[in-house]
Amino acid sequence: MINRRIRFLSIVVIIFFLSAYVQAELPKEITHQIERLKSNNVDECFDAAKTLGELGDGAAVPSLIEALKNKNSDVRTAVSWALAKIADKSSLQTLIKTLGDED
Repeated sequence: MINRRIRFLSIVVIIFFLSAYVQAELPKEITHQIERLKSNNVDECFDAAKTLGELGDGAAVPSLIEALKNKNSDVRTAVSWALAKIADKSSLQTLIKTLGDED
């Protein structure tokens, strides 16, 4: 009985540390792409939005929503695609609003 508990607790601890390691690695890339999204370079913003969409992490949604204010319509299109790809419910309202954007 005690051996089963120790084995179970060991597995839980291992899973906890593995999940913490995986989560610690992802935000570095997300953070890097979010910084690129704020660039004045249109190509860099476009590429960052595309990459964030491919990564699919919901942590990028607030920055992507902010990037919908970008003056360049290509960047806004890439950002909209990224938000749709991530499919975060909080971004749905913002995407609906951008449908009325003439650019």
